Amino acid sequence: MPSKKFDLEKDKAKKTLGRLSQSGTPQRFGAAALPALDRREQRRLDQAAGLVPFATKLPAPLVAAL
Repeated sequence: MPSKKFDLEKDKAKKTLGRLSQSGTPQRFGAAALPALDRREQRRLDQAAGLVPFATKLPAPLVAAL
C-alpha cells in the first residue's frame, strides 16, 4: 500500500533530525569555545586597551576630544 504524503514528509523529517544529531557540535560552540571572562577581568583588559566605561566603550582619546 503506498504511503500517504504526510507519512512521507514525517519520514523525511526523521531522517533530517537523525543526520543533525549525528553531525556533532561545531568547534565554535560548546567546550571548544573560549571561556567567558568575569567582569573584573574584562574591565582590566578594557582599561589596558584604553577604553573608558560608558554606555558604549569608546577609546580614551576620542572621549577627551568630545
